[in-house]
Amino acid sequence: MSSPQLLPNRILVEIAEQDREKIFKQIITSTAGQDFLLIKDRQAPSHTDKFYSQTVNLGRVLQVHPHCRQVQVDDVVLFDNMVDTDPLIVFESSQFRKKVVLQESHSYHTDDYLIPPSGKQLRPQSVWKKGDLEDMSRILAIFRQGKLICPESYVIAEYHDDEQDVRRYQGLIHDTERLSAVSRTIKATHSSSSLSPGNRVLVQADRILTYDFAEHKFDVFFEEDVLMQY
Repeated sequence: MSSPQLLPNRILVEIAEQDREKIFKQIITSTAGQDFLLIKDRQAPSHTDKFYSQTVNLGRVLQVHPHCRQVQVDDVVLFDNMVDTDPLIVFESSQFRKKVVLQESHSYHTDDYLIPPSGKQLRPQSVWKKGDLEDMSRILAIFRQGKLICPESYVIAEYHDDEQDVRRYQGLIHDTERLSAVSRTIKATHSSSSLSPGNRVLVQADRILTYDFAEHKFDVFFEEDVLMQY
């Protein structure tokens, strides 16, 4: 199949066969030095919850629209897990390999939209205003020649496990809990961010997403979820 004619603000990304196979297969080496193929899991049916946990969330960029400014060809992009389960964005697919078309950056409304008065509604009702967010990009991080790049509106921070033991009056560990607001050290920010790498921030814990890439673990969240910098 030939390459697509991409629309503005669109990129073509390949989800590689080897990345998908890591979910289901693993090579293990015996003490004698012999390699064996271990089948870790079977692909779950698409109507089950388990199907959505067997997803790949990174891919290599094959093509970009000329107007794209954040992403370049051969970048590796990290995206949300729902990309791998969305049939509407698939350009080409086989059993383990897939090409998808993604939106490079967020899009915003270019005008106001009002619903005119009708019935008991005496005044026009605003649905959106010029500059309001229309569609969000699913790209969460960009990797280019060993460098971590943060896309628009996101913040990338060092990973930290915030769970702590809860001790009852007997002194025994009863459970674990996570704080509602946690501290993070910034690793990367987007070009127009008011934050800088190395800053310490307080952020809403339930808004943090944790990802692994190339044996590194880091947290991603929206800049607007930062409560304070200190």
